[in-house]
Amino acid sequence: MKKTYWALILLFLIGFLFIVVGCVSYLTDKPKDSSRSIGFYELEEDFSKYSDKIYVPPIRKPKPKPLPVISSVYISDAVSDFLDFTIHKNTSYTVFADAKQNYKLSAKIFSNGTWKAIGKSPFTTDQAYWPNINIVDDMPIVTYIDRAAGYTVSAKYFDLSWKKIYMDGLPKTKAGILKTHSHKKMLCVAFSDLENNGVVTSVWKDGSWITLAPTSRKPHEVIDLDIISIRDTLYLAIIDKATAYNILVYALEGEKWKELGKFAIIDYFAGDLSLSTDGENPYVSYITYKNAESSCKINVKKFDGKRWKVLGKPFSTPGKARFSELQIADNKIFLAYADLTNNTPTVLQLKNNYWKKLTTPEEAIGKTNRIIHKLANGFSYVAYIDQANHYQPIAMPLPLRKLF
Repeated sequence: MKKTYWALILLFLIGFLFIVVGCVSYLTDKPKDSSRSIGFYELEEDFSKYSDKIYVPPIRKPKPKPLPVISSVYISDAVSDFLDFTIHKNTSYTVFADAKQNYKLSAKIFSNGTWKAIGKSPFTTDQAYWPNINIVDDMPIVTYIDRAAGYTVSAKYFDLSWKKIYMDGLPKTKAGILKTHSHKKMLCVAFSDLENNGVVTSVWKDGSWITLAPTSRKPHEVIDLDIISIRDTLYLAIIDKATAYNILVYALEGEKWKELGKFAIIDYFAGDLSLSTDGENPYVSYITYKNAESSCKINVKKFDGKRWKVLGKPFSTPGKARFSELQIADNKIFLAYADLTNNTPTVLQLKNNYWKKLTTPEEAIGKTNRIIHKLANGFSYVAYIDQANHYQPIAMPLPLRKLF
């Protein structure tokens, strides 16, 4: 019995030994059928074949931070009353009247960290008022009211030197307020006609002037005006003393000006007009003068296709204002003005129907007289006359952070 017992144990141990030896042999030998499974050895031998299919994420380099297109602040040490400023292809241009040189005009471009004269400086022969600078087909054009020509509108373009634009076709009438707008290869001009109590609008294209039809309402006693284009359509805004300082906004349809809605001025006496767009609809900012609550406050309205809608809480802009400038980018609305309370340029943004102040007095330099506001490269820019520094023209990014 004992022999049989020990024999069974011996047979069991021998069988177990064969099983262990077989498993070790299977694990240590390479698989013969690589199509059946991919084991460690196949990956080791054919790694180059499989590595082509392994996704390796690219190294992402951080995008360079956007920089303001201007850094130098003072444009000139000239005493000035009139100033304009524009940005074209991330390059800044400006024009100003120099009181030290009998209010003749000089133009400058910001290049290599400093403001440099464009051609001869000054380039006008007599006093010039309401200068406007536009870049048409990459060429600087300055339009202005020319005292030497009887306070009529003149213009010059810079092509290696300043050259006169002949005003044949433009009415020879005494001009008051002048505003211009460039669109594609055209220069659009609007100015108040002091001799006939109206407004003149003309387009300069291919070397000649085309004077547009007058508005349906006549005469106008123009206090302020502005002109823009939206999708190849011109828009004109006027503050008209003859209609109790009402604001009239027109769109050019064919050869006629069509008034857009009824711009109800319940807050009375509008001034300092600015016309802007989000690419679809016209917007207007203006300063109101009625009572202690609304005096020198800015309102903004948008035309929705049928009526003018107030944006932001009425009379909610901080401080007392002059020279409003409205700009829109990426559906964000910015408003700049000269704050008469703090004597600084101020930039606001409309958020949740309230005007949020973006600048502080510490970010602005000097006291503000007149203001031009532009948006480019994600920054907000202002140009103005600095009363605190001998009325010198100045331009700077405000605030010093990316906004859009």
